[in-house]
Amino acid sequence: MGNVITSINLGREGSEVVVLARRKGNLSHFVRDCLVRDAAANSGRHIRPKSLDTYGVCNPFALDGLCYLCFPRGRPSRDDWLTWKASLTGKGSSLPVEWIKERARLNKENLSLFNTGPSEEPVKPPSESPPRLGLLGRLNQAIRLIFQG
Repeated sequence: MGNVITSINLGREGSEVVVLARRKGNLSHFVRDCLVRDAAANSGRHIRPKSLDTYGVCNPFALDGLCYLCFPRGRPSRDDWLTWKASLTGKGSSLPVEWIKERARLNKENLSLFNTGPSEEPVKPPSESPPRLGLLGRLNQAIRLIFQG
């Protein structure tokens, strides 16, 4: 199935989230991520059930994507994941599943749109497009550009 392009009607709070999402990065990626998280929460289906059986959590670096049931706050760092996996196969004591989940929660790369703290500038809803210039306004603008440069 190809991409589906759609539009949604947002209220005031929604428009403020859109402004913040655009400031932080890709709005489409953010919306897709929210839809995937919601689908995972509603279906209860894990991304990597085989890894779940082996380790107790899905592989956060699977090509299928991140399992939001196992790692709702994002993935751990690759080093933490490898350390945790090595502890399971080593001869010493293994680290509990809670350890890797906590490391994922603390991973700074996982800062989402909603838990980054206050932004430097207040969030404003999108403004309407600027008024269109008439012939004299465009001519005036062109003259200013010519003489400034």
